[in-house]
Amino acid sequence: MTDIPNIVASYKSKGLFTHAFVARGRLADLSPYYVHKDFADAADVFDLASLTKALVTTPLLFRWRDRCGLTFEQSVGEWLGAAPLALDARLKALTVRDLLMHTAGLPAWRNFWICRLDDRTNERDINRDLLLSHEMLTLNRVAESFAKGGASVYSDVGFIILGLLLEAASGQDLDQQFKDLCAADLGLNADGLRLGFPRSNPHFDAFISTGTCLIRGRELRGEVHDENCAALGGVAGHAGLFGTGEAVCSFISSLGRAVVGQRLFAENAHARQLPLQIPANEALLGWRQATTPSSLPFGQGAAMGHMGFTGCAFWLWPEIGEYVTLLTNRVISGRTSPEITAMRHDIFKALAAF
Repeated sequence: MTDIPNIVASYKSKGLFTHAFVARGRLADLSPYYVHKDFADAADVFDLASLTKALVTTPLLFRWRDRCGLTFEQSVGEWLGAAPLALDARLKALTVRDLLMHTAGLPAWRNFWICRLDDRTNERDINRDLLLSHEMLTLNRVAESFAKGGASVYSDVGFIILGLLLEAASGQDLDQQFKDLCAADLGLNADGLRLGFPRSNPHFDAFISTGTCLIRGRELRGEVHDENCAALGGVAGHAGLFGTGEAVCSFISSLGRAVVGQRLFAENAHARQLPLQIPANEALLGWRQATTPSSLPFGQGAAMGHMGFTGCAFWLWPEIGEYVTLLTNRVISGRTSPEITAMRHDIFKALAAF
């Protein structure tokens, strides 16, 4: 336990990040039993990047599935029913399971921000109708070239589609659905919880910087780092979630006590490949199996969770009912840094030794 402050301080001294939050907790408890924070200032709200996939889009899909009597084996088109969404028929034919598990054959990334993001862009002022039209054009171009049922490719594009599916099918924006999930299903104070999308949480402040965006020409505080998400209005199925470390921990433990979360945890635990196969397959239902060198120390492959590009990660070990969390703003030191992989390994090894 005493190693963690030294590990964090060592990587911070190299300029990897300015803010770090480390925790280990039990699902049975609302608050973690170990927390270490190393912050350069009073800011404490992190850009959680792809944790959005695991903590927002995935539980919302589980909830909508159970409410409507759907299955993940059904297609996007079947989930949409009569709800209008101008997706190419080839994308509507994809199953929700394939999108969740990144096995739909979609590309990892497509540019949604070109000519849509510059120093004048404000996420709050984007015209939603024009935005949706642009999104459909970009996605439908993808439909012309992807190979359905291809190799497993971790795809932001797939989760952008899932976010749109949730909005079209429910008639409610993703950020509002998340607030409803927190309040109605998890019993959390959605207005007081410092976890959500800044666009619909005006009380949010104390955002941690993720550095200067050369496209937008300004330092990013409370604006999503991911350019595609920013160009899509700051709320998307693949990114856009912000929160404090304490709020992330409260959400994970509350999810574990709710019916929707228990199903999510159980089905993902069942989907793990144990014992680990070589090469290991990380893909679960919207979550990932902890099979990388940086995540293996906690659970030895039995843990499941997600990582985020900005320098965030959480892993849950269902057999012992405990989780670990590491949040940083490592993108402040550049888009690529091998040091974050080494740090994750060192931190999760130290947390696993408790």
